[in-house]
Amino acid sequence: MAKIWQTLMSLKALSRTNSKSRVERARINDRWRSQPSTVAQNMATKNIMNRNAGRQSVAMQPNSFLPHRRVNFFRRKYFLDRCAGAVLLVGAAPLTLLLYGLVRITSPGPGFYRQKRIGLDGQVFEIVKLRSMVTNAEKPGEPVWATKRDARVTPLGRILRELHLDELPQLWNVCKGEMSLVGPRPERPLICEELAKEIDGYYERNLIKPGVTGLAQINLPPDQSLEDVHRKQILDIHYLHHACLWLDLRMVAATALRLVGVKGEVVISLMRLRCRHLLDNFDAPFKSAERSLTECADTPSQTDSDGEPQHLESAMASAGTESDVRGERN
Repeated sequence: MAKIWQTLMSLKALSRTNSKSRVERARINDRWRSQPSTVAQNMATKNIMNRNAGRQSVAMQPNSFLPHRRVNFFRRKYFLDRCAGAVLLVGAAPLTLLLYGLVRITSPGPGFYRQKRIGLDGQVFEIVKLRSMVTNAEKPGEPVWATKRDARVTPLGRILRELHLDELPQLWNVCKGEMSLVGPRPERPLICEELAKEIDGYYERNLIKPGVTGLAQINLPPDQSLEDVHRKQILDIHYLHHACLWLDLRMVAATALRLVGVKGEVVISLMRLRCRHLLDNFDAPFKSAERSLTECADTPSQTDSDGEPQHLESAMASAGTESDVRGERN
């Protein structure tokens, strides 16, 4: 996760007139546009933070909208979410209170952690989690994503994160109608703004409520690059257009299995949630680039007048051929 934030900050610092940066962003976005989604291909958003009546939101202006049947489905889904969330909140209350007490005992500070996230239609809400890090882990306005062995994470926090038990208080957000049991994971406003600058249609995920769990979280590991964010976006948009009650029940069951330590391919196969095939079109150019670079690494390199290895340039050119051709067809 930390690598993504560093990449975003580096891109922000670079001049937007840098031709190589523009070409690379165009190639990634071309791969994103190639995915089969009726909404994702043409999404215009405005990253405007406004405060009307004391409420903060991200204004979005999509060129398209959810089909009527999808709107009706999600309305029914949100009602069921709140009912199921209330039942689960009561059922999980003893465990949540026990963990809350352990957090307070094992490290100084509050037991719950609150953070602003982007929700439905860009509305900002406050997510609730069990605190897994030391207090004042980051400065206000300077988000720092957790790394694999983050020193800010407490010993108990590592266990909570491993079993995803720190997410239990989010059932309260579900009861309040701010979140759904299943949906795209909510992100922080500042990070959303930066990701939206690099990923076309990123705010489309906010056409539905964020979820405690999601298809992307079950199928894919934590993000390590912008390409990983793209992959999760593809699965999030797939869920947006293909969500159904049976799919939600399987994902809730998969999440329950993760809470007791069952993970990875076992959960995906058991619940029939494998969706890696949806990423084939997006991953193809990357695999082509890897093959080209591997082949070039085995051949002697020649340098041009600027001292740059020519075979690396040819490898990058071959990697971008597919997306360039796709762009011409569009």
